[in-house]
Amino acid sequence: MGKRRQGVKAERYPQYVAFGPQDAWFIRWDSGEYAWKDVPPSLDKAIRRAQSKHQVGIEFISMAPSGGWCMKCTCGTFEWHKVSTFLDDLLARSMVEQVTFGGEDCFFAWLSDGTTKWEGLPSELEDFVRSRAVSDLSIGCNGEWFAKCSDGPLQWSGASDDVHNDMQIHSPAFMTFGHTFGWYFMDTSSDGYGYHGPASLEQEFMTYGNVSVPQCSPDASCSEGEFGLMQLSSIRFTHDTISFRFKDGRPLALLEQELRAGLKPVHAVPRITVVLHSGVFFAVDNRRLHVFKSVLNGDFAIPVRIGSPDARFWR
Repeated sequence: MGKRRQGVKAERYPQYVAFGPQDAWFIRWDSGEYAWKDVPPSLDKAIRRAQSKHQVGIEFISMAPSGGWCMKCTCGTFEWHKVSTFLDDLLARSMVEQVTFGGEDCFFAWLSDGTTKWEGLPSELEDFVRSRAVSDLSIGCNGEWFAKCSDGPLQWSGASDDVHNDMQIHSPAFMTFGHTFGWYFMDTSSDGYGYHGPASLEQEFMTYGNVSVPQCSPDASCSEGEFGLMQLSSIRFTHDTISFRFKDGRPLALLEQELRAGLKPVHAVPRITVVLHSGVFFAVDNRRLHVFKSVLNGDFAIPVRIGSPDARFWR
C-alpha cells in the first residue's frame, strides 16, 4: 500500500519527483533545494553543475530505463544524454519544452510551437494521444500511464491498485510513475501527496517531508504509548538469537525481499515497540528489527512506539 501525507505543509514540500532506473530518484522541494540518489553518473554531474550556478534552478528531469535522461533548467536550457536520434534532433534544434520517458525508452514531448511528438508509445496510449490533447503525461515501464487532458479530464490505464484507489478520491496536480511497477508519486496539493517507492525515497520524505512525528532518543521527552521515529543504530536487540519466521509462519526473508524490492514501504510494516532501559532503547519486536537492520542503513529512522518494561519485555 502507498503512503499518504496529509495536513499542513511543514518546512519543505515536494514540488517535483522523478524516478529512474532501479532505485534512482530526484526531488525538487518547494524550498528550492534538491535531493537525488542513484541517478546515472552523467546526470549526477549535470545536477551538480546546475547547483553551482547561482540563479539557475532545475525545472524538470526525466530518466529513461536504459540510463538516458533529459534535464531542463529554469533559464530554459536543456542537457541530455543517451536519447534516441529522433529526440536528440528535436532537442538540438531547441524545439522541446518538456519531455517524459517510459518503458523501452519511449518518449512523449511537448514542443515550443504547441505541437507534440512521440516515439515508441504503447499502442493504447498512442491511440489516446492521437485523439486528445494532453497537458501532462506520465508513462510507467510496465504498461501503466496517466494523462491529464488539456480540457480537464484525467485518464489512466494499467496502474496499481494504490494509484487506482487514489485516483478515485483525489485529483492530482502532478503524477509520475516509477520504473518498478507500483512505484509512484502523486501530489494532490490540498490533500497532501501519495507515494510508493524505494526505501531511500521513503527516508527522504520522512526526514524532510510534511511529517509531524517526534524524533525519539534516550534524552528526549518521549513517553510510554507515544509514537515517533528512531534511528536503527539507536535500537538494540533484547535477545541474542531469533526465529527465522514470524509468529504467523511467514519467513523473515520474505519481508526482507519485499523491502529491498520496494514492494512494501517501511511504514507499511507494523511499528516496532521499544523500551528505554538503563539509558538505552531495546526492541521488543526483535524479528522485525533484524529485517530492518539487514536492509537499511543504521541512520535510517523507522517508526516506533514507546513501550514499558513489562512481562513481554522481560521474557
